[in-house]
Parts: sequence; structure tokens; C-alpha cells
Amino acid sequence: MTGAPEKLILIAHADAAVRDRFVAALADARHAAVTATTEREAATAAARRPVISLAIIDARLSTDPAGWIRRLRAAAQPALPVVVFAGS
Repeated sequence: MTGAPEKLILIAHADAAVRDRFVAALADARHAAVTATTEREAATAAARRPVISLAIIDARLSTDPAGWIRRLRAAAQPALPVVVFAGS
């Protein structure tokens, strides 16, 4: 990636191969990614990073996916767009 990234995207998924594919695709599009393997890691990463533009999360990382999405969105200003997937 040359120059500053366009957006910072949070990728939360337990499978390293899935995270790596997202990171590579985002880098090709001039975006940066921060990754997490658990709901807690995602919350910590989001709190410690500059503005996250989008969160792509695996709902299976949480016992309360709807609550997790609400917490992610509430923590961001403006509200964080969240893309959710579940399953393989």
C-alpha cells in the first residue's frame, strides 16, 4: 500500500485465513485493517485505534450478537457501520 490508507476497517473473525483474506483485499483497495479473534479483542482494538470506518464481524464470536453490534455502534461517533456474517 502506498500513501495513507483511505479507511480503517475492523475485522473480527476466529479463523486466521478469513481475516487474512479480508486484510489482503482491503490493502489492495488502499484500506488498512485491524483484526481481532474475539469479541473482547474487537472492543479493545476499536477503543485503541483511530476512527474505525467499518466493522466486519462474525456473529458467532459473541453470545449476544445483537448486543455486540449495539455496543460497537454506540461506541463510535458517528455510528459505526457493521457488516455481520455467520457461518462458513
